[in-house]
Amino acid sequence: MPQTLKRESVEQALKESEEKFSKVFYNNSTLMAISKIDDGCFIDVNESFLERLGFQREEVIGKTSTSLNIWVNPDERNRIVQSFNEKKHVRNIEVAIRTKMGEIIYGLFSADIIEIKDKPLLITMMKDITERKKAEAKLKESEEKYRIAYEQANLYKDLFIHDMNNIINVIQGSIELHSLNKSDPEKEDEMIEMISNSTNKAKRLVSTVRVLSQINEDVDVLLKNVEVLKYLNEAIKFTRDSFQSKEINVIINAQSESIVVQANALLLDVFENILNNAVKHNDNLKAELTINISKILEFDKDFIKMEFNDNGMGISDEKKKIIFQRSPIRIKSGKGLGFGLSVVKKLVEMYNGKLWVENRIKNDYTKGSNFILLIPEEI
Repeated sequence: MPQTLKRESVEQALKESEEKFSKVFYNNSTLMAISKIDDGCFIDVNESFLERLGFQREEVIGKTSTSLNIWVNPDERNRIVQSFNEKKHVRNIEVAIRTKMGEIIYGLFSADIIEIKDKPLLITMMKDITERKKAEAKLKESEEKYRIAYEQANLYKDLFIHDMNNIINVIQGSIELHSLNKSDPEKEDEMIEMISNSTNKAKRLVSTVRVLSQINEDVDVLLKNVEVLKYLNEAIKFTRDSFQSKEINVIINAQSESIVVQANALLLDVFENILNNAVKHNDNLKAELTINISKILEFDKDFIKMEFNDNGMGISDEKKKIIFQRSPIRIKSGKGLGFGLSVVKKLVEMYNGKLWVENRIKNDYTKGSNFILLIPEEI
């Protein structure tokens, strides 16, 4: 009699335990499944599993996760199986799972061995973290946008300071020449025109930087079709105004009079900075510049290639490596080089283009430089 009561007590406890397990299993918000250890076939799954993955119970029972094609990355499953075979359990491994409708969801996957009616089975659990992953992705995207906005703010600040200094130098030089040529009405009119042009350029620069700095969308919205020769000729004129005591000879070799690229109004500043450096670091009596413009195909995309060849003192290979860095460097003339070109490179990259420098004469940097600019052709 006592043994019978003891057996009944054990059976009652076991029944209560199974009932508790069933409640936890079927009512749990975590996706849960019980499967055979030997072949991985599902024996049972809970409602959360069916609802989240979009299956009917009869579609799952007797099938494997592989046959249901729910693993986004099969190698991920293989690594989990290997880890389980070694440790006999896995805990909170991040996985990507595919629903019946093809939606990708993310979860923390765990697995353990349990015994049901003295038979070892595999119980798997996945906590759905899809919404958390989406929130993290949005946060990362937001951080990236703020990073880009911050970098662009610095870019526009550097551009504004550098180019405004150039404009002020032109105005100052014009005023000094004006004071020396007060008795020459023709020269006086010329100086006044230079001052007026520089003032208008300053207004344009302020307006352009203000507009661009207020745009928080992707860089693509800033781009438009731009006439290369229009801006190039304007940049050449400004360079001549900036170095009024220097003889400057510029030759443009272009295959067409209409050359259009994807850029914006700051392309003028790109040209001005390249030309300004070519003249500023040139100790010859006459600064010679040859600009070759051609069309090339690179990575199945049409680019306009512009080569700015000068007869200046050139740039050593060591300096070429750091010439586009933001911190200004010094070359033989003792004049700074860096802020303008670092801004130019960033602008060119904003146009999805490239900028680099080579020797004008191969293997002899002292014979001048060749700044090469690639910008995508108009779409």
